Amino acid sequence: MVQVLKLGLAGAEQTLVSESRVNDGGQDTLNANTGQSASGALKVDMISTKQNFSITWGVMSETDFDALYAIYLLQFNPAKLSYIYTDEAGAETTVSVFMQPPTRGALIQRDEYFNNGVTMTLQEF
Repeated sequence: MVQVLKLGLAGAEQTLVSESRVNDGGQDTLNANTGQSASGALKVDMISTKQNFSITWGVMSETDFDALYAIYLLQFNPAKLSYIYTDEAGAETTVSVFMQPPTRGALIQRDEYFNNGVTMTLQEF
């Protein structure tokens, strides 16, 4: 079963294209405050760990890229984006995320334009 990925405003998420897609879960981000005492001892206040998601498409049409970019612009509303992904059994997980601008990659010019190496990076709120 192909993993389903959806992204958009809560309740209006759009299914992302699955052709030539590679998911790199990325490394979780540790949120912590650190400092040093007068004696030089390190003080660390662990706050939380947040997930990162990185998805790359080997090839993506201009139309699909424009749709992905339109989703990116939704968070300027200001609104949080909702990211839904399925596991191997098909169960859905939903997280609120911040999306970096998607990278376009190299332009492949054929009868239809394609972008090579589009990358989307998300960080959980």
